[in-house]
Order: sequence, then C-alpha cells, then structure tokens
Amino acid sequence: MRLTVLGSGTNVHPTRAAAGYLVETDQLLLFDFGPRTLMNLIKVGADRHRVQHLFITHHHTDHFADFLPFFFDAVFHAKYVAPRPGLTIYGPRGTRRLFGTLVKVVPGFSTAPFPIDGDPSAAPAPTAVAPTRAGRKSATTLLVVVGVAALLLLGIGLVALVLAKRPNEAVATPGPVAPSTTLAATAPTAVPTTAPPPAVLGAVHVESQPAGATVTVDNQPRGVTPLDVPDLALGHHDVKVELKGYSPAAQGVELVAETPRAELKVTLARVAPAMTVADILSTPLGATVKVDGAAVGRTPLIDFKLKPGPHSVEVSKDGYETWSQTANAGGRKLFLDASLRQVARATPPPVNVPEAVDVNKIYAENEVDTPPKKLSGMTASYPSGRAPRLRAGDSVSVTLNYIVTETGQIGDLKVTESGGKAVDDEVLSALKEWKYAPGSKRGMNVKVRLVRKFTFKGG
Repeated sequence: MRLTVLGSGTNVHPTRAAAGYLVETDQLLLFDFGPRTLMNLIKVGADRHRVQHLFITHHHTDHFADFLPFFFDAVFHAKYVAPRPGLTIYGPRGTRRLFGTLVKVVPGFSTAPFPIDGDPSAAPAPTAVAPTRAGRKSATTLLVVVGVAALLLLGIGLVALVLAKRPNEAVATPGPVAPSTTLAATAPTAVPTTAPPPAVLGAVHVESQPAGATVTVDNQPRGVTPLDVPDLALGHHDVKVELKGYSPAAQGVELVAETPRAELKVTLARVAPAMTVADILSTPLGATVKVDGAAVGRTPLIDFKLKPGPHSVEVSKDGYETWSQTANAGGRKLFLDASLRQVARATPPPVNVPEAVDVNKIYAENEVDTPPKKLSGMTASYPSGRAPRLRAGDSVSVTLNYIVTETGQIGDLKVTESGGKAVDDEVLSALKEWKYAPGSKRGMNVKVRLVRKFTFKGG
C-alpha cells in the first residue's frame, strides 16, 4: 500500500493544495478532494479514471470542491473516450443529500454513463451517492483498507504539521522526479521540526533643529523630535518632519537586515515672510517719503514693498508740516494719503534761473508752472446697480494715475487703488470723456502726470 499527500493546505494557500490523500492498493482510493488536488493527482501520474472510491471526511468545500471538475471530466471521458467503472462516495450524515443535489443541478452530471453508488449492475441514471445495500458488501471489503489508511493519516500528522510551517514547499511537483510528499506506508520517516527565525524589525531615530517638530512615517503621525520610531518593517519608509513657521522636510530611508536602524538629522529652514505692498500719496505731490527713518523716494510712491510688522512713515516737503503715521504691514495692500499743511513764512524774492524745457519729458504736477486744468467732463457716479450697496459710514475709493499731453489729451490711464471692477470701470469711463487745458512750463505746453483719488461715501 502507498500513500501520497496531494494537498495539506487551505483554499487560498500560496503554494499548497487543499486537503487530499491518495491511497494505492489494488485500487485507487481518494480521501478528501479539496481545490487543486485534481491537478496534483494528474501530476503524480495516477490514472484518475481508475478511482472508484471517494471518502469525504466532512462537508467544508476545501475538502471536496475538486469533485466537480473531476466528475465533469469523468462523464466526458466515459461518453467519448472509454468506459470507466462506477464511483462510490463515502462520508458523514448528509453526504447522500449533498452529492445527490450536485449531480441533479449541474448540467450533464445526471446523464453520467456509469453508476455512482458502487454497484456495477445499477442503472446508469445516478439517483444516490451513498452506497446502497447491494454496495455495502463491496464497501465491507474496503473497511480494512480504510482502517489502515486511518492509521497512516495519524502517522503523517507530524508531516502535515511541518508542511504547515513551511509555506514555500510545493505539495507535488511535475516532472521525472517523484513527488516529495509520497510516503511509503511500511517506512515512515520522522521529519525534524524547526521554528522559523524571528522577524527582523527596524527603527529610525529622528532629530530636528529646532526640536519639537512633528514626525510622520509613511503618512502616520509618530510623535515629535527628538524621536525613536521602533518596530518598522524592513524596506523603504518615507519620513516627514514639520514645524509651524518652517518649511517641511521629507526624506526616504531604507532599512535592511544588515543595517536595520537609521538616523535622520534635519535642519529646518524658516518660511520667508510675505511682503506687503503700499501706495504712498501726498497733497501736494513731490514730498519726500521716509520709512523707519530712511528716505525711500518721493510721492506718488507706488507699489512700495514693506516687511510684515509696524513701520514709521514720514512725508515731508519744504514749506509744509511733516506728516507721520505708523503703518502695520500684514499682507494686504496699504494706501497712505498724506494731506500736508503749508507753513506760513516770508517768501524770498524769486530767483529766475533759466531752465530748458524738455517737450519729451513727463513732468510731475509740482514741476510745471501751470498744471493741467479740467475743462469739461461728467463726474463719475457710484454704480449702484452693479456694485455693493454702500451703507451709512461706508466708503470706497479709486485712485487713478494718468498723463495729460501737451494737447490736453488723456493717456497712460492706470488704476493704482481699486474700488472693485464695477466702480473702477465707472470712473475710467467717465475720465476718458474729460477735456483738459494742457499744463505749461515757461510758456510751453508739456506732458504732466496726474494722480487723482475718487471717493464714494454711503449715506
């Protein structure tokens, strides 16, 4: 007698088939028929068409699922290739009902041209799967075989336990070499058991400058620096270090068996503060502007950049009192408009200094003898239907920067302080219709840049 282990795994084991054992005497006996055991039966060279007795230990599908392809193959072979002997199925209570139902409902099974109750004289139409009274005689002759097989199954318990602990070992291997799981019933061999080596885990030590930064490993928060992150699987890990006010730092580490511990030291860089833009105007124009005591230009000063925080702004002009204010730069654009008060003092006699007039130059309003004068044009109205309604105490302003040419035409029209698109469009539309008398210097018409602010108030 010879016993071959066709499978000792489960439905989804990566390398081993489910339960299945082949006992070879003068007949072929199958004990359980789990998934993938049919292919292993073919691989070990057994003639599946000689199998006449199938023993099912219990009704879990990992112990009988390959019966379906086996029986389909048996029916096809018996119909079109060669006849085969009958098949007897043995099992616990309910086996007759289970397999009888399978034979009835699966297409083609009910027309099997061989008996499946173990009685060669039974009619071809299968109506029962447990042995009949007539088949019990033949089953009796198998009791001895079954008893011996049961002893062998107990004997291979140790082997099955070893196989369960060695998932990468194949159950049955095709080819000229005999399957490694075939055991001779007369010479059982003890298999030594070895415990699998303990899994190697890694760790990462993280430090940051400054300390107190949050550490995430593979998108999972793990604590703040300085920090030891233990129990990491070997392989690649993504480490990220974050601290408010600093740019985050990210780095990958590789943990291998030779060096399962890694150290990561990070110096975090401060986030550069956002600059604030300011427009600084004055009446009259041409005044000197100082920010934090340093002269930065003359009015109008457009798009001047300030670092975040408070700044002292001074606007001064000869003959006028100095204007000062503390401006808090905090991200939003600032608009400063200094109204200078004239200082009363004796006027020295004018000194006529000849000065050449450059007709191509664009003069500031305070650099000409006669500034441009508006001759005609409607004053812009607040676009109530297209802009937000102004409540009492609300106001909105638009500041324009433009040139009046030597012919009195308006050009280079720009919005330097926006009151919203609808308000800007309304003011621009009105201003384009204005007519000016050109400015002049020493009797010659010249180009002059004007800055005007239009304010609408609710009420």
